[in-house]
Amino acid sequence: RDGSLRESANEMGVKILLYEAGEALRYDELCIRAGERGILRVMRHLGMLPASRQKKFPIEPLIARNSGWMRATDSGFVRNLKHLGDKVEKDDIMAI
Repeated sequence: RDGSLRESANEMGVKILLYEAGEALRYDELCIRAGERGILRVMRHLGMLPASRQKKFPIEPLIARNSGWMRATDSGFVRNLKHLGDKVEKDDIMAI
């Protein structure tokens, strides 16, 4: 997006990890906590923080090469069929 942190960093050749979650102009405590935990894990993995003493769970890494938005064409109620973290394929129905 024009004027975004992502665009500015890209123009300067700076690699960033950008966490986006929740809704615009609202704080979502659950999303904030999940993002904070993720950031701390990345920093520990990179040696920027000491290793955690918590148990490690085997997680298969997933690298997102691109992202996109899905927007509703109309207002109304939504029933999500896919949830945060679900893997999706082309033509999967995301919500009704």
